[in-house]
Amino acid sequence: MKIKLIKPFLFFLGLLFITIILNSCSITNLVWVRDYGRKMELVRENFPEIYNLYINGNVVIDEVYTYDDKKTGTPRVHVSYSYR
Repeated sequence: MKIKLIKPFLFFLGLLFITIILNSCSITNLVWVRDYGRKMELVRENFPEIYNLYINGNVVIDEVYTYDDKKTGTPRVHVSYSYR
């Protein structure tokens, strides 16, 4: 009877441990930029080569988001794009 209760408890404890580890390493406080003008401004300022590819029609910008770097505390920008 005790063995039947211990296995699910250990499984749950293992899942909880993995979740805590993965969440502590992940980036939090992501802010998705929806405004087109703000999105292009961030890309132009932070990634000029991607902006030039976009202007020339070589890439499509899929998403832009900002986040605070946990180590330094500085704001960062992420751009996801794909080639046409």
